[in-house]
Amino acid sequence: VPDIRWFTSGSGTTTSMVEALLDGPAPYLQNAVISAFSTASELVRSAVPVRDGEATIDLNSNTFAEATDRSILLMRQQLETTLTGLASVDSVKLLREENEVNLSTEDTNIEPAKVNPSTQDTLIGISDQYLVYVKGLSIIPVGGVPDISGYDPRDPAMSPVGNRYAFLNGRRTQLWGIDDSGQLRLSLEGQELIQPSMDLAGWTWTADNGASTPIRAVPADTEMKGEARPIDVAWLEGAQIDSLRISRDGARALIVATEGNSTSVYVAGVIRDAEGVPRGLTDSPMKIYPEVPVNTALWDSDSSIIVAELGDDEAVEAAQITFEGGSEHLQLLLGMVGIATGVGTRREVYAETNEKLYTRVGNSWHELDDFAQDVAYPG
Repeated sequence: VPDIRWFTSGSGTTTSMVEALLDGPAPYLQNAVISAFSTASELVRSAVPVRDGEATIDLNSNTFAEATDRSILLMRQQLETTLTGLASVDSVKLLREENEVNLSTEDTNIEPAKVNPSTQDTLIGISDQYLVYVKGLSIIPVGGVPDISGYDPRDPAMSPVGNRYAFLNGRRTQLWGIDDSGQLRLSLEGQELIQPSMDLAGWTWTADNGASTPIRAVPADTEMKGEARPIDVAWLEGAQIDSLRISRDGARALIVATEGNSTSVYVAGVIRDAEGVPRGLTDSPMKIYPEVPVNTALWDSDSSIIVAELGDDEAVEAAQITFEGGSEHLQLLLGMVGIATGVGTRREVYAETNEKLYTRVGNSWHELDDFAQDVAYPG
């Protein structure tokens, strides 16, 4: 999970980066992510020298007091992922008070961290009241699912793994789910439900703006894990939730919320218990400041988003915003009522009006021959 920070460039940059890593995650990620380093971890001396591309990190004994081979490998991975972004660092060496840290066995392995892992390149959408896949220029009916045309389906979502789907009825008062076996089930009833988002842990998220605690998380298996859970967020009290998307890593929620005449964009950590059940959002969200009006926000990568104020009566200008601070405005599109973007490299951006579907080519919109509405990437 990226934790974007700023550092001055110079001889002490590596030291500052390691010290920040040892201090733990930023406030908006507190209790939502776990570091391989304990709170007792410290540099033996405030220096991380780099020689011939190798950064040497000398840590105190308390760092390794309860360390296993697996946790040591995770420490190295965190350090490598953090420091090899610098042109001067190719590798890291881990020391324990000037002694090299070795594993007790060479058989221990960890799964390598995935930086900005790509979503599938197939989108879900609605065409003639049926679920369809959108891939490239093709629109294909989804097989093995029941007839949902009687619900006037809107705003479908597709799980990042497996073959599960969710959608709203036309009045946005019901959230329906379709499990891996193709069984249709009513997941939630409410008022003014928003487009669902499905996370890697099997939970479907939405917001019921008719409820005092609007954010809801629904388990994949309601029979075993219970019904939808309200997610109480004190800093969203009194606000209307316009948009809610869970990140590919499952650790962050991207939220657009309106209170009075003010609309804000937030990124907050998702707090879960040991079994992955959502228990809340972090208390100190990161706030994003778009240069364009906003009522929806989507993950464009693990450290960038696309925002826009969708509407069918004006030219809509979407913008891509990176957490490092850069932004790029997309070409205006008259009557843009939907936009879809996928995490990872070479994922096309789709936009739609009430009658046409487009893909982004360069910074222009290219009209597709076929039409599907409410298209969305997995998640």
